[in-house]
Amino acid sequence: MKTFKVGDRVMVDEGLERGKGSATITSVGALYDFIVHHDDGDDWAYNKDELTLLEDTMEYTKDGVTYRQLKDITVKALVLAGADDEYVEYFGMDYNITEQIWLRIAIDFSSRWPERLQWLVDQGFVEVVEEIDINQILNSSGIDVRHSGVLAEKSVFLSSRYFWTLEVDDEGIQCLVPKRK
Repeated sequence: MKTFKVGDRVMVDEGLERGKGSATITSVGALYDFIVHHDDGDDWAYNKDELTLLEDTMEYTKDGVTYRQLKDITVKALVLAGADDEYVEYFGMDYNITEQIWLRIAIDFSSRWPERLQWLVDQGFVEVVEEIDINQILNSSGIDVRHSGVLAEKSVFLSSRYFWTLEVDDEGIQCLVPKRK
């Protein structure tokens, strides 16, 4: 059973009279397990068996930065927040997609312009959860970043300090594993 905590994004059981849809847990309740703030602005109390965690669909990592969605990213919400016309047009196109991938699309599109990515943060659509120094991780793992050559800005290579073997893990995934020489 998943343990919920304040700040978790949840989907509320749609059969309830108190509200439905996505929300954020804001506090621990007295009579009920949790108080949640719905994206539409209402606050209601729920027991944990009435909530479904949205954690896996509400965080996205791009270029070493993990973003957490704080409220729904919809065309209406973007317009009300004052997004520019090009931004709204991009999201207004018919993608025939589910709501769960709006975060990924918003971050991927916005990352082309740092000011748009910052605007998403400033307007409260997303927050930065974690920034990772990808170079530090790569260098400590035996994967080196290219510093010269035509592909320098978009490539890494396997360090010759290690023997590299291809192994299959317990889930059947092939992994490249370094071993010190």
